[in-house]
Amino acid sequence: MISSSTISYFFGFWVLAYLLDAGLSNHPYTRQKYLELRENSGISIQVLQARFFTQKLNPLFERIGEVRWFPWNLWFFAGTAFSAVFMVLSVVILFFLAYNTTMRKPIEQQVITPVMPGVNLPMSQLGFYLLTLLVCVVLHEAGHALAALHERVRIHGFGFFLIGIYPGAYVDISDADLNSLSPIRQLKIYSAGVWHNGVIVVLSIICFYALPWILSPAYVMNQGVGIVNLQKNSVFTGPRGLHLGDAITQVNSCPVNTPAEWFRCLEEASTKVTGYCVSNSFIGQHPPPAPPGLRHLAAVVPLQPLQQPQHQQQNVVNGQEAALPGLASQDCCPSHLASTHLCFTYMASGINAKRPRQACLPARAVTEKEACSVPSDCGRVAGAGGPMGVAGVGESAWAACLVPTQPDNTTRLIRIVHNRERSPAVLFFGPVEELLSSVEISDYVPRWPQITPCRLPEIIATFCRYLFSLSGALVMFNVVPCYALDGQGIFKSLLELALPPCVCSRQIRRLIFSTTLWMGTGLVFLNIALALYYEVLMIKSHEVTLKYGAYEACGIVLYRNYRLEGLKKLLELVGHTVKIEKIPNVRDILEVWLQDEKIYRCNIKELRFGGDGFLDKKAREISQKIKESYHACYASPSLNLEVGIGNAP
Repeated sequence: MISSSTISYFFGFWVLAYLLDAGLSNHPYTRQKYLELRENSGISIQVLQARFFTQKLNPLFERIGEVRWFPWNLWFFAGTAFSAVFMVLSVVILFFLAYNTTMRKPIEQQVITPVMPGVNLPMSQLGFYLLTLLVCVVLHEAGHALAALHERVRIHGFGFFLIGIYPGAYVDISDADLNSLSPIRQLKIYSAGVWHNGVIVVLSIICFYALPWILSPAYVMNQGVGIVNLQKNSVFTGPRGLHLGDAITQVNSCPVNTPAEWFRCLEEASTKVTGYCVSNSFIGQHPPPAPPGLRHLAAVVPLQPLQQPQHQQQNVVNGQEAALPGLASQDCCPSHLASTHLCFTYMASGINAKRPRQACLPARAVTEKEACSVPSDCGRVAGAGGPMGVAGVGESAWAACLVPTQPDNTTRLIRIVHNRERSPAVLFFGPVEELLSSVEISDYVPRWPQITPCRLPEIIATFCRYLFSLSGALVMFNVVPCYALDGQGIFKSLLELALPPCVCSRQIRRLIFSTTLWMGTGLVFLNIALALYYEVLMIKSHEVTLKYGAYEACGIVLYRNYRLEGLKKLLELVGHTVKIEKIPNVRDILEVWLQDEKIYRCNIKELRFGGDGFLDKKAREISQKIKESYHACYASPSLNLEVGIGNAP
């Protein structure tokens, strides 16, 4: 939402501008000079708006219109055909749009969305939106100007205006010259604006999909994900961390080539603890672990101190979740090794395999070993030998599957491999959601990170999306027969061409024109009013509360708050304001909802998990679908799985 300080600055700016203009215009000492300056500059200031008018752009458009090699006549004739076709299509679309909105059809069928900065338009995107809007309206008016010059119609000048924060432009054409033209020549001038916006839509689509080829000299794709932003003061900054422009090519043993693979690898890392095959002889080369104690563990990348969890911790032993009371939450490394070593847990081979062991080992050396999930993934180590006994041939020839000793069930040891030469992989020991929130990635990897901007592809792609959206909106609304829009002149010219005076009298043509114009105006305002009504009405339902806690699935107790972080980001992308609350003994089912995007398009007020949830038809359908999809884990008859959607109490 827009902060109160931003609103204060906005109104303060316009109040100050208006008071200065009024004061200088009325003061006896400044009145004459200020009015002369305002007249010469073409600037005028009114309540919440400013205008600028100039004739200095006339020669520029005259020179452009004199270019003889360009087929101007064919160009503007194509614009007339485009406007005639899209006038019918726009009326049909707006009619069905109003019908769907009135009948409360699914939101994904909605096309018109009023843009309200700070409400459904993030403030970070406001610059893109305003710049794109200015480009669209300037090219729109340039179409009118070029068509008028081509038809020998005088142009008085060009104007720009700012209403609130929304920019705009207009061209002042001689009405006498325009009315003296034939209907077909008038139609070329009226339809040139929407024709240029239609061309912008096509060009934006081509540019968007051709962007990988256009940027191929400076950027590569499908060779990792590029880092475009690192959260300030995060654990990933610094000489041993990640740098802007780096390409992440691997997470643990999972290869990363695209953003989809990046999220899949992080999902795999968060749901499955990765172990490493380490020989017993390597373990024996390092000093025995120190007495257990809780400490801050950083493993190359510094983290914030970890809080000791209140619940019993779990650890992976022999590929199963086995409780290790007082062990998994303790650290076995001395304090002077905290920056390079980690405490690992493993199951020893031979006669001592009944209880898990711990070892304090260098984290980087261990993570460079082969990955494993269960001890059976690790075989004998070639060339191992030694005296018989604890480190003898019988045991040192085998490799154990070592897993990091976790202070809680959300902490993971993640090895991030990047493409920077002569730099080791980055080791991260912490929650996966912290990694997700700290690192922003892109499909594009710069070939020369020191020269090419990391965000340039994202900026161009965003600009293309806004060009498509805003230019398409200008085409849809401007071509509709509506008062004060281009559609009024377009329909008038088409009506005179279709019903000349020899076929239809002037009174009948005027009746048809005014009736159609009133209907088109009403259709436009109806769509705008409905879109505003439902957008404002939905603001309260966009306030989503996500409640989570522990749940039991297949006998394993897990904490999955990072699932909520992923869902929170997805809900925020579609305009929701999300608040997360933790409550005990509630079954967390978000991992299923992350796979069903329809849930994000519902009219969500609150998500509740447990027996007290509000159940409607849609909620029961989703609940049944979840039970069917996860019958292996939710087969217990005592499990009461309910999902609340809609007007939850």
